[in-house]
Amino acid sequence: MSFLDNICQNFGLQEGMPYSFRAVMLGEVGVYLEGVKSVISFTSTSVLVRVSSGKILVEGKNLIIKKYCLGDLVIVGKISSVVKND
Repeated sequence: MSFLDNICQNFGLQEGMPYSFRAVMLGEVGVYLEGVKSVISFTSTSVLVRVSSGKILVEGKNLIIKKYCLGDLVIVGKISSVVKND
């Protein structure tokens, strides 16, 4: 069971509930995304990715893609927002 599954269980949410993506903010210094299908665009101020249920836009400063493997994406930098669009 993953860490996020443990959180869902502790809050009474359905354990193992299906999801098309997961996004975890790491304060203002990074974001971890699961379920990424592709990176649509990348600059030092924004990263736009496709997930199966839409798109996710990460904005900030000095953004760097630290890891992208098997649908997992780690972005570091000064994160100002993470927004999901359909």
